[in-house]
Amino acid sequence: MDYNIPNDTAQTLNKFMTNEHILFRVNNLTLELLWASFSNRNDKVGDGPVNRRSHPKLHSHTFCETHFCTSGKVTYRIGNGQEFTICAGDTVFIRENIRHELVYASADARKISLAYRMMEGQALYNRAEQAMSLDVAVIRQADTIFDLYLRLCEEFTRQRLGYKELIGALLFQITMEYERQISVAPSEVAALQRIDRRAGEIESFINAHLSVNITTMDVAEVLHLSKRQINRIVFKEFGTSCCGLIKQLKHKKAQEYLLYSDKSMQDIANALGYGSVYSFSKFFKSQEGMPPALFRRSHYSY
Repeated sequence: MDYNIPNDTAQTLNKFMTNEHILFRVNNLTLELLWASFSNRNDKVGDGPVNRRSHPKLHSHTFCETHFCTSGKVTYRIGNGQEFTICAGDTVFIRENIRHELVYASADARKISLAYRMMEGQALYNRAEQAMSLDVAVIRQADTIFDLYLRLCEEFTRQRLGYKELIGALLFQITMEYERQISVAPSEVAALQRIDRRAGEIESFINAHLSVNITTMDVAEVLHLSKRQINRIVFKEFGTSCCGLIKQLKHKKAQEYLLYSDKSMQDIANALGYGSVYSFSKFFKSQEGMPPALFRRSHYSY
């Protein structure tokens, strides 16, 4: 599925969202849209690890922030070190007052971003009094949300009578979809905490054994779980298989070595369990889209 917004529509929508102060009320709830950004094919979100001079490090807001990835891959990190990667069709929701930062954006990354506040009566919506809520939620293949964005674009393009009010209604629907995703019934909390703990154990074990060629079975045996259980936990937490997580963590460590150390290619290959520079380069290129030597030269930062 093509998740991109037409260039002309994205540019004019950005101007419209900048100039309009959108408030939309339903019963006792009021949506206040603070800003919105629709990337188009000509925009460039990133090209690998984020340059800290152009993007803030860990920071927080008094509003909610959402990002729908229309192409490429983007990774956000929150204050506890947990990372959330979204690819085309995925979306991430970050609650207010949650410290976070953008740490990676591929060269072809594009996204639709929203920032909003939800008011209840005259006060900020208090989620603590509602069902328990997640700090961050990743929704995979969020076609329902994208369909609402497409309807928004259609209404904006046609600009029929009442289109501004309808755009407000669609934005309210979009934010409600996110709000539903972060709401967790109390009975589910214990299960989520168990999954979080197990996912942390899996990630820690893999990070401690990046220098050897570990498999899903190795992880399963150490944690006394089946391969199926391991893959289910990893997918729920990281959106990929255990094998995919091993590749992600090796890729991330390889980036760190290339950017922040003077290790040779052979030393990096050895540190990540590859018997030769050739096999390491082949792996890195499959993940990054370029050879490690070129990646180091294009991001030289020490």
